[in-house]
Amino acid sequence: MTLEQAKKLKQGDKVYFKTNKLMAEELTVDKVLLEDRIEIWFTDNTYCPLVDLDYIFISKSDCLEEC
Repeated sequence: MTLEQAKKLKQGDKVYFKTNKLMAEELTVDKVLLEDRIEIWFTDNTYCPLVDLDYIFISKSDCLEEC
C-alpha cells in the first residue's frame, strides 16, 4: 500500500495483510492517524506503522499475487 492509499482509508474499510503464500488476512480499519505519526489501526486492536505499509494491500487479489 502506498502512503497516498493509506491517507484515503476510512473507518470500516477492508484491507488485507499477507500472512503466508496462500493466505491473506482481512482487517477492518478502525482509524488512521496522520499527524505526529502515520499508523493504521484495526478493529482487532492491532495497527500498522508507516514502515510496514508494504505488507498491507487494498485488495485480496493484490495481496495474494504479492505473496
